[in-house]
This record gives sequence, C-alpha cells and structure tokens, in this order.
Amino acid sequence: MNKASARETAYRIWQTERKQAERIKAGETLRQQLKVAEYLSKRASDPSHTFREHLRKIGREIEE
Repeated sequence: MNKASARETAYRIWQTERKQAERIKAGETLRQQLKVAEYLSKRASDPSHTFREHLRKIGREIEE
C-alpha cells in the first residue's frame, strides 16, 4: 500500500467513525447500526458466516 492509498483509507475510516459517533449521539447504538442481532441470527444457522462478511453484506465494511 502506498502512502496516498494509506491516507485515503485512513480518511475513509475517520469519516465512517465520525458518522457512527453522530448516530450514537442521536440515540442509535453501534450495535443497531451494525445490525449485530441479524449477524448473530445468521451465525447461529451458519457458523462459517463471519462478521466481516456480514459488514460487507450490509454495506458497513471499512477497510475494503
């Protein structure tokens, strides 16, 4: 990873975390934002399902 792409990734992560923090301030927990209950339900029926896959499915992945 070159310096420019590392900076872009860091900036994207920062933006995502700021948005999450704003939503938390507005009363929506991170657990709700990331749909953890949905993940746990899927994981119960499919133990191979990873949290990273779940985040990708709901459009909440950061580093990718």
